[in-house]
Amino acid sequence: MSGLDATTTPTTHITNAINKIIAFLELIGHISLYLQPSDLFSCIQFNCHWKQTPIPLLWHTINTLAEP
Repeated sequence: MSGLDATTTPTTHITNAINKIIAFLELIGHISLYLQPSDLFSCIQFNCHWKQTPIPLLWHTINTLAEP
């Protein structure tokens, strides 16, 4: 027995899993908007999912004209 009932197909399980992943990545994106750069830097070191979403937020404010 595979654990699937008569109304559930493997495609349904895959679709549900994809929807959960997308929702998780959207949640990370929303959380990232409220974090300070130092916190974003810590998050990108946490795991690959946290790395992909906040990096653009972290690096979009680089000012090359500022003095060191």
